[in-house]
Amino acid sequence: MDNYTDINARTIDKWADNGWEWSIPVTHEVYADAQRGKWDVVLTPIRPVPHVWFLPFIRHDRFYGVKLLGLASGGGI
Repeated sequence: MDNYTDINARTIDKWADNGWEWSIPVTHEVYADAQRGKWDVVLTPIRPVPHVWFLPFIRHDRFYGVKLLGLASGGGI
């Protein structure tokens, strides 16, 4: 009998094979933009988190002195 992690992995793999939006890696351009301070953290495909939610950890559109955890950002695994 499969356990839940095996079932979950197969399900996510199928979604990714079908082009699931959340399984597509960011492009180099998106990465480079983030390095230059142009970034967004998203909760849904259409709504980024307002940057003010991250204050006081942002100066000049860059994070300082914090680590950002991409919780649940691992493709469902």
